[in-house]
Amino acid sequence: MSSTVPEGGEGTAAVGAILDPRSHVLVVKRAVREGDPWSGQWALPGGRWTLGDSDLLETLRREVLEETGIDITMLEPIGWLGPLSPMNRPGLKVHVLALLARERPQVRLNYELSDFRWVRPSVMRRALVRALTSFGEREVEAMVEEDVVIWGLTYRILDQLYSSGFLRSLHTG
Repeated sequence: MSSTVPEGGEGTAAVGAILDPRSHVLVVKRAVREGDPWSGQWALPGGRWTLGDSDLLETLRREVLEETGIDITMLEPIGWLGPLSPMNRPGLKVHVLALLARERPQVRLNYELSDFRWVRPSVMRRALVRALTSFGEREVEAMVEEDVVIWGLTYRILDQLYSSGFLRSLHTG
């Protein structure tokens, strides 16, 4: 993980891995919208850099506040991961900022999202599931907990945070 804030620019995005003190991660469900390749999927809050954002930290602050009502300036930044790219948009470079909340912040979803959950990747069931991808229906690796099915880029991000030992090192019980 790096403490250097990525610059941003065309073709970049930032998402936040917001963690509570027990290593639960906030995931959000994207609202179903025509033309959105990630419509209806569980993801981390965040979004694309836009002209006027000084860097990807500003992008992340703006996007997380708009989507969830959470002001990330009140959270402890842990470090940046990435860039990673979604399989259906290899030109998009997504940077992840891990953030620690001393207590769970209140979440107020905007119209772009339909639900949220606090999940702990370490206890989520790993499975192969059928998913409708940009390339058609495919069997994909996923983390599953009740009705939350996380796959694709979000799966890779959470898996990387967990397998690196990062989430385990934060767990307090």
